[in-house]
Amino acid sequence: MKSFKIVLVCALLVLISGGYLARSRAAAKVTAAKIAAANRGAALFKELANLSTISIQQAQQRYFALSPEDRREVWRAKLQAIRLDRLSEDKAQVVRDILASLDIISFDERERDKYQDIVTALYKRAVEAFGKEDTKIAFATLLDYDIFKSSVLLPTCECSTITDLCGPSSLCCRGCKDCSTRWAGCGLLWFQTCDGMCNRLWNPD
Repeated sequence: MKSFKIVLVCALLVLISGGYLARSRAAAKVTAAKIAAANRGAALFKELANLSTISIQQAQQRYFALSPEDRREVWRAKLQAIRLDRLSEDKAQVVRDILASLDIISFDERERDKYQDIVTALYKRAVEAFGKEDTKIAFATLLDYDIFKSSVLLPTCECSTITDLCGPSSLCCRGCKDCSTRWAGCGLLWFQTCDGMCNRLWNPD
């Protein structure tokens, strides 16, 4: 009887250790996959950041050719590259919150409409903390924020009427200046449709 109990205990220990090893292997695979995705995102962000200095349009074409998962990792790399120690606490918190949102929202165009309210709310907070010009550089381009912040790189044509980032004395106007096409790639995290043109609110002529 005693030997049976010993055998039973040994068998249970084997089962428990086997389950632990299986869970450890699964956790290691998940960790490895996350590291690989992060490394891929960092490399893609570097490529797209360099391309953005040449042509925003080319950078967008390259970006939208990526899988939704890689798009998420590109934005993660972009936001993680922002030096939070150089920002005020309210700005740094906006960056943290947008980073956290990347694990909630989908970058698949077929599911984008489900998350518009989240992105629009984040856009409002970003503009309140950063202003429109720096919000565009930080969260609506793949340029390096610490290099290009406060520079005037606002769009001369395409923009989103939902998250308007046209800048001072102008408005994203639907139907203005022969704007008749619609495509993705405007607004916060390039999450909105480009459906308008930046139009001055006043005309000195």
